[in-house]
Amino acid sequence: MQRYFIDKKCIDHDYIYIDDFNHKHMQRVMRYRNGDKVICLYDERVFIYKITNIDKGILQKEEELFENHELDVNVTLIYSLPKNDKFEFVLQKSTELGVNRIVPLLSKRSIIKTDAKTFSKKYERYHKILKEASE
Repeated sequence: MQRYFIDKKCIDHDYIYIDDFNHKHMQRVMRYRNGDKVICLYDERVFIYKITNIDKGILQKEEELFENHELDVNVTLIYSLPKNDKFEFVLQKSTELGVNRIVPLLSKRSIIKTDAKTFSKKYERYHKILKEASE
């Protein structure tokens, strides 16, 4: 079952009014229909929701799941920035493996040369990759 991170402001008691990005993903990419079920995460809790109206993006709570997929230890990955866009692949795979913290390292001998301003421009893209990998 597909997992979605839900913002607290979208929740109304036992119903969720999903945001535009997740709505488009459910409708166009996953091709969900009314009655299909998805897993939603918020407040570090996991719930199964049933799609009641896919056109308006309304989900109804069915049950809460009690699961813990976290590692027993906190893993920090310190990774020197590679050339090209290989860092995005490293972000994705390390998140899927359960790394808690990723620290990009810019060393004196690194081939790639960047500064804080350039790196901050890519931050939004990196955040999106991390969100999708954790879902």
